[in-house]
Amino acid sequence: MEVTHILRRAGTTTVIVTHDQDEALSMADQVAVLRHGQVAQAGPPRYVYDRPLDADLARFVGEANLLPGTIRSGRAHTVLGPLPLIDGPAMHAEGTTVVVLIRPEQIHVGAGQTGETTGTVTGHDYHGHDALVTIDTSQHNGTPGPAISIRCVGSDALTPGATVALRAAGPVMVWPAPTNSG
Repeated sequence: MEVTHILRRAGTTTVIVTHDQDEALSMADQVAVLRHGQVAQAGPPRYVYDRPLDADLARFVGEANLLPGTIRSGRAHTVLGPLPLIDGPAMHAEGTTVVVLIRPEQIHVGAGQTGETTGTVTGHDYHGHDALVTIDTSQHNGTPGPAISIRCVGSDALTPGATVALRAAGPVMVWPAPTNSG
């Protein structure tokens, strides 16, 4: 980070090439993501992280929960409930099947309110400042569900085997779900 401070104080324009997404997002004023030798998306780091152009870019620039959903009443309905859309309801037709991006930091452990999604903790990766916790929702809620990753601080109680309630905070990015052409 000291290099960044020195370059900014000097007013030096610099192009840094890196494969480290955390480094790119934390150091840059502008980020360009290359895919197959072409710029796939460029913009301020927060914009590229929050509004990736597709699911592959979402996974590339950070941890991503990509959940199936359906647009109903201007919201993305997922296993985690209805969530507001980043682009607003006018961008997506009622009943459209979508892929919903929910970042791990958008999901919180709830108090177990009626109607909340529940799951079983299956993994806990401690990173010092936080932990990446994996939760299996398939054994709960009466319908098969995906494994979901959450990022949290002070997660000592989230040990493998624990049952937890989940809630998500929007808004979320969505893309039309791929169609199966057979």
